[in-house]
Amino acid sequence: MASALGTARADLGAILTGLGIKVRESPSEGHVSPPAAIVVPATEWVIPNRQLGADLHARVGFGVILITGKVAAGVSLSDLEALLESVIVEVISGAAGQWVIGSVSGPAALTIAGTDYLTATLTLTRNLVIAQP
Repeated sequence: MASALGTARADLGAILTGLGIKVRESPSEGHVSPPAAIVVPATEWVIPNRQLGADLHARVGFGVILITGKVAAGVSLSDLEALLESVIVEVISGAAGQWVIGSVSGPAALTIAGTDYLTATLTLTRNLVIAQP
């Protein structure tokens, strides 16, 4: 049985996949074929709200590292902006309003398998019930 956190991460991955973005588990997977994303726990991953019986109601956060292309190949900031905007629009209009957009860290190079890629990280949060098994 999947954990509530794992299910939330998978749901976020499905939104990205629906936009044609390849979702990876981690940067250590090797070759990247942009557009791609890596979904990671945010700095504030689980913030408890209240306990109801055995269930913990919490706000959970994930960072979505968006990868647009190889820096050496001349990927442009406009490519990153277009990818970021498509994700923001989909999260706002779709996903039944489950996700709240937090911050976006601005363009950075991320080295994966010896290659630098242009990235930005979008932080998203949502409410979640973490139930006792």
